[in-house]
Amino acid sequence: MQNGVACGAHWTDFITFRYDAERRAWLFDSEIFTSSDPLNGTPDKTDATHANRAKQVAFEAWRPAR
Repeated sequence: MQNGVACGAHWTDFITFRYDAERRAWLFDSEIFTSSDPLNGTPDKTDATHANRAKQVAFEAWRPAR
């Protein structure tokens, strides 16, 4: 999934899932969120969340952190 907006402030939210053939399920893999506001001169921000392989989350159970 990819979400984004650009209107003065810019942000993108890339969310990826991977298919686990053994479980026959889509699992959360990562979320990378970036934001910038070039008109106000604020620093760019990037937050990355990666899956915990010990506690895998199915697509149906995943909820955004924000």
